[in-house]
Amino acid sequence: HAPYRVVKPGHGAVLRARGGGGPASWADALRARAKAWWAYRSGGHRLCAAAAEGNESAVRELVRQGVDPGFQHCSVLRYSVLHHATNAGKYRMVEVLKKLGANVTHVDDLGWSIVHQAAHIGDEAAVRLYASWGLHLAARNNARKTPADVAKAQGHKACARLLCTLEAKAAGLPPPVEPPEEEHPAGHHH
Repeated sequence: HAPYRVVKPGHGAVLRARGGGGPASWADALRARAKAWWAYRSGGHRLCAAAAEGNESAVRELVRQGVDPGFQHCSVLRYSVLHHATNAGKYRMVEVLKKLGANVTHVDDLGWSIVHQAAHIGDEAAVRLYASWGLHLAARNNARKTPADVAKAQGHKACARLLCTLEAKAAGLPPPVEPPEEEHPAGHHH
């Protein structure tokens, strides 16, 4: 008895394990996987919404039901529930998700960490919290930008200064000295 058999050439000459593996069982397996995937996505998207709303009881209940606290599909760029909560200014939800097992070092497909996300919205409290966890404050995204670069580009000067100061402190260096801002733009004197 051969452990495998080949279906007749008219049936696609598919190699099958003896005792099953036919098209019906493949279709059933595919349907089961699709159903599981959609359940995963649905639960994850509910978690993204609950975290962005700051609804801790809903977040805890969804995780208790088996939803991944570090769900990474809030967008097509693998924007995690942590990014989503940070962007909504709900960094306390990120604390809850971290305690529930989420990976706070996840980066999305553009290389953005939750520190980049906090810098993007100028959330200094979130930056301080994430720094206290030892997250890499000078990590570069795919565009080679650090969180401080992101904060500065968004006009969040105080957040950019904070990030530079915390980066220096983490590296054991003195805080950076900023050049004084010009009173008048070059070539425009009154």
